[in-house]
Amino acid sequence: MRSESIDLAKALLVIAMILVHAIQFCGERHPVMDAVYKLGDLTIYSGFLICFGYACQRAYLSRPTVPWGRVAATVGRLYLAYAISAAAFRVVIAHDLNPATYRDLLLLRIIPNYAEFFLGFALSVGLAAASAPILRPLLDRTWALPLMALPVLAIGLIPAQPVDPLIGLWVGGSNFAYFPVLTYFPLFLLGAWLARHDLRIGRVGVLVASPLVVFGVALALDAWTTSRFPPSPWWVVTSAGLAVWAIAAGELLDRWRIPVFTAWLAEIGHRILFYVLVSNILLMCCNALQIFQLLAPFQVLVLGLATVALCSVLSGFARR
Repeated sequence: MRSESIDLAKALLVIAMILVHAIQFCGERHPVMDAVYKLGDLTIYSGFLICFGYACQRAYLSRPTVPWGRVAATVGRLYLAYAISAAAFRVVIAHDLNPATYRDLLLLRIIPNYAEFFLGFALSVGLAAASAPILRPLLDRTWALPLMALPVLAIGLIPAQPVDPLIGLWVGGSNFAYFPVLTYFPLFLLGAWLARHDLRIGRVGVLVASPLVVFGVALALDAWTTSRFPPSPWWVVTSAGLAVWAIAAGELLDRWRIPVFTAWLAEIGHRILFYVLVSNILLMCCNALQIFQLLAPFQVLVLGLATVALCSVLSGFARR
């Protein structure tokens, strides 16, 4: 059973991701754009993890036996999205046609940009399914969540070193912008806990998250700094505040529906892999064509919104 509010939150996160990727491709920066970019960085991946945790609890962990066929299908789709996005980056941006490169990216020996987060989602789902017998009783006990979170958050305190990609995907490293599964896993568990107890963020959740949002805004404005790659515990905890607000925004949209707009957002939320993957390729092509060099900083946001609109058109054709 899908949660409409979670789908709406995912749609908001997809739109934010496309805008952030557009800003990232833009060479010229503006202070306001920098702040928007950093707020997006704090919100998007963590927000998606909460959503994936919520969906994983409903689809897999709530069943007496984990439906491994469905888990494998989900992980397979995420891996396929990674492979396509990774290959597109190597072709369009790096102009690399060496067959060995594509063997290595399929075997995770190299991990190109704009694809790494797909692996984080896939491994998080796989880890949750594999540890279902342990997670089910722990998710029933709210006090157990902080106890599970503290040890993995502490990984972020270990001095970063260059690591093999297969290790970096789990714990991070200094040689690539990994989204380490273990460090971020408490946010995945937060989503699973919300689904397990059929809870909404609501006003109370927004208020509880507000201090973290203040820290997040201060971080975006460079009032303080902390490591994102690899993520420090402070980065992960701070990002939770904005991510929770994104989920709350989905709940608000679910309550106060604007007929056409809400239906459009719900369609995006149902097809997030399509939107993220296609938008990645479109923005890479814009970069290869040097379109970003022709745009003023704020025009880049218009290009990002146009990319969302084009993805919607292509999604409509794909469903026919």
